[in-house]
Amino acid sequence: MPPCLHARTGGNPFFVTEALAAPGDTVPTTVRLAVLARASRLGSVARRVLDAVAVVPGRAERWLVDAMCEPSANAVQECIDRGVLVAADDTYPFRHELARLAIESQLSEADRSRLHARALAALQARDGADPARIAHHAEAAGDDAALAHAARNAALLAAARTAYREAVRHGDRALSLRHELSAAEVAELAVRLGPSLGAMMRIDEAVALADEAVEHWRAAGDERREADALVMLSNGLAALGHTAESTPPIERAIELLEHSPPGPELAGAYARLTTAHMLARDRDAAAEWSERAIALDGTLGDDGLLARTMIETGIADVMDLRFDGLVRVHEGIELARRAERPGFVALGLSHIGTGCGELRRYDLAMPALTEGTAYAAEHDLEHQRPYMTAWLGRCQFDLGRWFEAEVHCRDSLAGPRTAAYIRFVGLNSLGWLRARRGDGDVWPLP
Repeated sequence: MPPCLHARTGGNPFFVTEALAAPGDTVPTTVRLAVLARASRLGSVARRVLDAVAVVPGRAERWLVDAMCEPSANAVQECIDRGVLVAADDTYPFRHELARLAIESQLSEADRSRLHARALAALQARDGADPARIAHHAEAAGDDAALAHAARNAALLAAARTAYREAVRHGDRALSLRHELSAAEVAELAVRLGPSLGAMMRIDEAVALADEAVEHWRAAGDERREADALVMLSNGLAALGHTAESTPPIERAIELLEHSPPGPELAGAYARLTTAHMLARDRDAAAEWSERAIALDGTLGDDGLLARTMIETGIADVMDLRFDGLVRVHEGIELARRAERPGFVALGLSHIGTGCGELRRYDLAMPALTEGTAYAAEHDLEHQRPYMTAWLGRCQFDLGRWFEAEVHCRDSLAGPRTAAYIRFVGLNSLGWLRARRGDGDVWPLP
C-alpha cells in the first residue's frame, strides 16, 4: 500500500477500497457520508470538539483543544467512544485522516475561519510553537500579518536546518506579504534564504534579494549584517558564473568584518575569497587566503565551517596541480558528514569531480561525480546535481563514451531552471559530441 494512501486511510479496508475507487476525490462520497453519519450521533458539545480537532492537521494536543473550545472531559470521551477520535499521549488525532477531512469539509467558511483563528491565538501564546503550524492557521484564518511573520520564522528555521525546499516555500509566502514585515525583517530573511534559493536553482532571485539587503544594512549603518549580505551576494554572482563581479563584494565584506573581533563570518568570507581567486586561476592569492581561513577556523571550533574551508582551500591547491590538496578536501568532506552538512559534502564531491575533470584526471573525477550526483539527488540539492551531471557527461565524452555522455548532458539541461554555468558545460559537450559524430548542422542548440 502506498505510504500516502495508508496515511490518509489508516489502513482501514473500507476507506482504502473507496479511496482507490475514487482516486480524484479528496474524500470519496461514500467515506464522507459514513463519517458524517457517525458524527451525527454525537451530542452538541462533543460535536464542537470534533469540529475543532478537524481543522488541526495531524494531532491536536489536549492543551490546544482546551484553548479552542474548553470542552468537558465527557465530551472528549464521547468522541473517543464513538470511534472518531483516538487518545494518544495527550493528543486527540482522528482515527483516519480521511475522517478529519470529511468533518473539515462540511464546516461553513465562517466556522472554519473562526476555529482557525482560535488555533492561531492558542499557538501564538504557546512558547516554542512551530511557526509552520502558526502559518497554516494564520493563512486559513485570513490573518496576513500573522501569516507573514510566522512564514518568515518558519523559513528561517528551515534554512538553518538546510531544509531548502521547505525554506523556500515558507520564504515565498513571507515575501509575498512583505508589506506586513519591517524592512529589517525582510533584509534578514533575504540573506538567510539565499542558500535555499540557490539550492532550488533560483539564483537570480537570491542575488536580487542579497543586493537589496546590502543596500538596507548599509543605509542602517549595520556593518556586520551588511557584510553577511555581501557574502551572499558574492556567492550568488559566482554561482551565476560572474567570477570577476563576485570578488569586490567579498573583499568589501572582509574589510567590514575585520573591524570587529574575528568570528565565523570572517572565516567564511576568507574561504569565499579563496574560491573566487581559485576560479579566477589566481593561484598565489588563493593560497594566501586559504591559509588565513584555515588559521582562523582552527580557533573557532565550528566543524561545519572548518569543513567548508578545508574543501575550498584544498581544491585551490589541486587546481595549482598540487594533488596533495585532495587529502584536505576529503578530510573536509568527512568532517561535513559528521557535522550533518550535506551541502558541504556535495560541494566537496563537486569540486573533486569538476576540478579533476578539468585537469583530465578522470580516475579521480569520475568516482567523485558518480557519488556526488547520487548524493545530491538524495539530499534534494538541485543546484549541485545538474552541474555534476553535466561534468559527468563531459568526462564521458572525453573518454569516448558517447552514448552515456549525451544522456548525462541532456539530463543536466532538462530542468525548468538551469544556471548559465551548467548550460555552458552541457551545451558545449553536446556540441563537441555532435561534431565528432559528424551530425549535420551542429551549431543550433539541441
